[in-house]
Amino acid sequence: MISKAETGHASPETPSVAWQIAQLELRDSELARRDGELAKLDESLAHRDATIKALELKNQKLTHGLAYYRRIRLGAKTEAMSAEQLHLFEDDLAEDIAAVEAELSPPADAPPKPRPKAGRQPLPDHLPRETHVHEPDSCPCGQCGAHLVKIGEDVTEKLNIIPARFFVERHVYPTRLPIDNPVLFAGIENAIRPIAPGKKIWLFAGSERAGKRAAAIQSLFATAKLNDIEPAAWLKDTLEKLHTWPNSRIDELLPFRQKA
Repeated sequence: MISKAETGHASPETPSVAWQIAQLELRDSELARRDGELAKLDESLAHRDATIKALELKNQKLTHGLAYYRRIRLGAKTEAMSAEQLHLFEDDLAEDIAAVEAELSPPADAPPKPRPKAGRQPLPDHLPRETHVHEPDSCPCGQCGAHLVKIGEDVTEKLNIIPARFFVERHVYPTRLPIDNPVLFAGIENAIRPIAPGKKIWLFAGSERAGKRAAAIQSLFATAKLNDIEPAAWLKDTLEKLHTWPNSRIDELLPFRQKA
């Protein structure tokens, strides 16, 4: 019997155990990397699905609102408003329809431009600011002398200048009320009492935008009453001035500004 050594042919070398372990570790590392990529892909797909769902809901809402405005504007008859009443809201309807259509079909080649706010624009953020806090001396009723609790604040800003230096001067007016003053809270309850009986009727404002406008009007009427101003007289005077009033001074038409 002739051995393989005698024939001059060497047997193939068997891979070492260390080499096999290294290959297994390399394979495990590659599998772990692929698992991580798959997890990131799943997360990206979930985020995309959530975004698509939110956009679909918004599209349905805007489509419903647009159909409602078109039905009011283009309908031959309506049981809710007469022709004269519809004419009063014609400008608001046109503005709302244009806004809804703009949201439904934004331009594809350019990002939407933010709409500037009415009135004076905010002062630049890079200017330094000095804050002045104006604390009330006592309770607004002037009788109970109760401890005041801060429930909010009204912040206004005006531009001031020192030669060769600009800065913003902040004036903070904290809103503090005694939480245990029955006289004061009775007045607040009486102020909202006329609105409370109609709380179910306010659900039929027609649209979200119309509801916000109604809330703004109710707030202005309440402010006028708190400043001892007849709401109807204030509204008539404001509407007569509004079409010629400069936009930069629009806040001067507010009830508490007219009293001052």
